[in-house]
Amino acid sequence: MNESLTKPRTRTGPKPKAIHLDPADQQLLHQIAESTYWAPWQVRRAKVVLEIANGARVADVMEQMNLSRATVQRACRQFEREGLHGLMTQGHRTGRPRLNRSITSSSRKPIGPSPEIGLLPNGLLSG
Repeated sequence: MNESLTKPRTRTGPKPKAIHLDPADQQLLHQIAESTYWAPWQVRRAKVVLEIANGARVADVMEQMNLSRATVQRACRQFEREGLHGLMTQGHRTGRPRLNRSITSSSRKPIGPSPEIGLLPNGLLSG
């Protein structure tokens, strides 16, 4: 019998650069990851950072969450550079903005953190 067919495949390659979370950030990321209040992209970023911080490999997170390598690495870099606030806010996008005349700037609801877990609705950390 062919041995390569009977042996379980294990991931090889370098482990990702470790992300160190302080207990407050870890608790907040867990709350975001389990929440239905937050936007899906915010929940996804929180889950990615938690998985990598727990020692998961990028390839495993990619497979488990059906994400590209660039998406996983981008979330990790963003957390390392800008912390939790940078991870949970959308950056400035270049290019021409969409024109949607039915929505005025005063009627838009901010996408962002809930005040009940220590962040203000506009995405800024409280305190």
